[in-house]
Amino acid sequence: MTARNIIAALTGGLAIAAGALPSSAIAQTYPSRPIRLIIPFAPGGPTDVVGRLIAQKMSEDLGQPIINENRPGAGGSVGMVAITGAAPDGYTLGVGSASTLAINPSIYPKLPYDTEKDLVPIGLVAVGPYTIVVHSSMPSSLSEFIAFAKARPGKINMGSSGTGSSPHMAGILFNQRVGVDAVHVPYKGGAPGLAAVMSGEVQYIFDAPMTSKSLAESGKLRILAVTSGQRSPVLPDVPTAAELGLPGFVATSWSGLVAPARTPPEIIARLSKAVRAGVQSRDLQQRFAAMGVTAESGAPEDFSRFIREESTKWSTAARNAGVKGE
Repeated sequence: MTARNIIAALTGGLAIAAGALPSSAIAQTYPSRPIRLIIPFAPGGPTDVVGRLIAQKMSEDLGQPIINENRPGAGGSVGMVAITGAAPDGYTLGVGSASTLAINPSIYPKLPYDTEKDLVPIGLVAVGPYTIVVHSSMPSSLSEFIAFAKARPGKINMGSSGTGSSPHMAGILFNQRVGVDAVHVPYKGGAPGLAAVMSGEVQYIFDAPMTSKSLAESGKLRILAVTSGQRSPVLPDVPTAAELGLPGFVATSWSGLVAPARTPPEIIARLSKAVRAGVQSRDLQQRFAAMGVTAESGAPEDFSRFIREESTKWSTAARNAGVKGE
């Protein structure tokens, strides 16, 4: 072998080694600077609060600050586009939710992002139920309310915080499960919807435990059940729908972390480890419980499977009800 060939072979070997270096080097040095966390909703909402709480715990584990950036608009699409368009280097992450990752893709035919192609899951963070809320004049048990509603097809009203919102879809899933035919009345947010229940303009609505709890305690409306697989930590005396004769019925809100597609798997693994450490911390679990949600997490593949299952559930419900995003 000539000297030139020897040099070429050595150079090629070094090139191969250099090409293999980034993955291991990234795993050892990441993160080396602050991380940006995009939250696709306005400050103060449940997704925002969950994102900020897990970011704080992850920052402690990763040794770098995580800077929260709210990018609301278009039902979360503005923020999701910002996430999917970021460099896949682990320094831009996002908070995904039931609406942005499972419901919106089911009701909007032309979203500006693709949850499967443009994102990679990191881990589930929090899961929370809805409450089945009725006007104070309605029957006091879930079974009696279902019978009341079924006996009046097309004559009772179901409110929601907006067409295609997570609470609306929870109501759709419930109606399909029990065979209720109700008129949907969308409002611009949960507060106007609850006000409509209290006034009797609508007979029932699906809402978050924290906002309906105080109204129920004051007697202004009634909570019949929660829609999660287990009771809510803020409403421990309210049974689940499954306990009241609807086995397997689950309709929840949830949040988890995602990254742009093609983010190196070593980085995803490191971030997933930080998420799990944060979710398992006692203080975070207590803060989530005070919000009415449960801290939950797992491996990225677990979150990916969960998103697929949720997408199938909501796309089926939306198709059967003819729900399309506005």
